[in-house]
Amino acid sequence: MGTYLLSIKTAFLIFLIVVAIVSIPFLLWQYKKYGYIHYFHTFIVYSLLLYGISAYCLVIFPLPDTFNTCSIQKAGMQHYSLVPFTFVTDFLRETNIVWNSPITYSNIFKERGFIQVTCNMLLLFPLGIYLRYYFCYKILQTLLIISSISLFFEITQLTGVYGLYNCPYRLFDIDDIILNIGGGIIGFYVVSIIFYNKKIIYKNSYIKNSKA
Repeated sequence: MGTYLLSIKTAFLIFLIVVAIVSIPFLLWQYKKYGYIHYFHTFIVYSLLLYGISAYCLVIFPLPDTFNTCSIQKAGMQHYSLVPFTFVTDFLRETNIVWNSPITYSNIFKERGFIQVTCNMLLLFPLGIYLRYYFCYKILQTLLIISSISLFFEITQLTGVYGLYNCPYRLFDIDDIILNIGGGIIGFYVVSIIFYNKKIIYKNSYIKNSKA
């Protein structure tokens, strides 16, 4: 968890720098276009920016101590996993849960497999919310965007951050893509269930705001 917190702290610092640079031009543009500053939409945009930076930082951090990552890896190391649902067999193999003993079920929250699956699902869960609530996208549009971003993250890892490192320092994992997509779609449907009236979603959406 310490690694995740470090990534989020780094993302927040980057976010503050970006906000300091773009805030005045963005607010001036908004005032010129609409005649006023829409504080709710400004908040949504800034929260989306913070989320995007945080998600990317979680994908690439912590960075290795050397650009020559090949030198710290074993020869013939495989940098990809293309077998889907390996996380299920890994969890069943590693778990300390005794299935006929309910008292052990609470241990699941401490296990590496459960934490890893949960974090992978949470990574794009907020994106599903943004795409439905703020951009009013439908399920197929949302699926396409979430799939593309998840694939982009995995390619970032497979290429060693686009060749910055001479060997990948994280695994390209098809399970990550499956879980990312699953989390994003759940986020989409959470919004659809809570705001079952589409007029409520449209009222606060980017689409309506851009036509104002």
